[in-house]
Amino acid sequence: MKKFMEKYDILISAAMIGLLAVIFAWFGSAYVINPIIDSGREFYIPFRMLGGEVLYKDIFNIYGALSYQINALAYMIFGVHLRSLTIFGVLNFGLIVSTVVFIIGEFLKIDKTKEKFCYENLGILFFAFTLIAVSFINFSIFNFIAPYAFAMTYGLSAFLLSVLFLIKFSKNERLLHSSLACLFAGCAVACKYEFLAYFIFVIAYLLFRKNNFKNIIVNALSLLIIPTISYGILFLQGMSISDLVVTKPGGLTTTESLASGLPIVVINPIPGQEEENAAYLEKNKVAIWIKKGDNVEQILDDLFSNPDKIQEMKVRARIIAKKNSTKDICKILLQCENRVGPFFSIPS
Repeated sequence: MKKFMEKYDILISAAMIGLLAVIFAWFGSAYVINPIIDSGREFYIPFRMLGGEVLYKDIFNIYGALSYQINALAYMIFGVHLRSLTIFGVLNFGLIVSTVVFIIGEFLKIDKTKEKFCYENLGILFFAFTLIAVSFINFSIFNFIAPYAFAMTYGLSAFLLSVLFLIKFSKNERLLHSSLACLFAGCAVACKYEFLAYFIFVIAYLLFRKNNFKNIIVNALSLLIIPTISYGILFLQGMSISDLVVTKPGGLTTTESLASGLPIVVINPIPGQEEENAAYLEKNKVAIWIKKGDNVEQILDDLFSNPDKIQEMKVRARIIAKKNSTKDICKILLQCENRVGPFFSIPS
């Protein structure tokens, strides 16, 4: 038991102080929440998102999307109530305090003897309890539990976790730690754009380290996966409530439009592949190709005044959509690989 305590002393300290922070924050939450003045927007926007409205399209917002998506998830789990976001705010506060303890532990060697005064332990306790005190003091909009912007507090916890794993990576150069540092850096910038400077720093730091091809790919995917998923959800949500898409017939937009069963109004295709896409879509009666000299206003008026035609185009779009194309391509590649051997190898 003694060896276990000595080996995981920082983990135990962080867990205990984090739990204490959560308890204090929960009982202190009654003193800091003022939804009318302070954080009403933070409670209201996730509610509107659950109602089908799209962030940035239907709802004005200056922060990243991820924090509001997290709060919408809180409403889905605990119900649409002020306490739902308070629970997430309190848990996030405990995470911030615990991560601060971990970071301090990475820099300070804790003295496990009882014979002399330990300034390192005092430092950890001072920083931790300073943060905990915030949960009992009403700083109006400047609190961790129901803040003026959840984007800041969620982004802060992601930033601190990224810093923690970046410190660990600097000591042992393990791919797990660098990928986690990148993952949480992506989370931070998806919450609040002010973390973009740190995001760029992480990229620069890892690029100047000696990394093989595999590490670069894993770290790059870790950096981008959360922002891609967060904003990808908004893109798909916006597509799903649209009547049609007005766009150039690029490969990705065309694929998403067909998969969503949306008619397409094609404009300004680039000669080559995009013109071929436009011709194919027009031939299959899922798109209207607006060309130079066409009366755009008349074409759109005729289309919107004929809902049956729009519905027919939606049906045709779903018919020609190849929703399992990625799966089919992978099957073909695997079949070819079994016949002729691997196409390429990744250097170790």
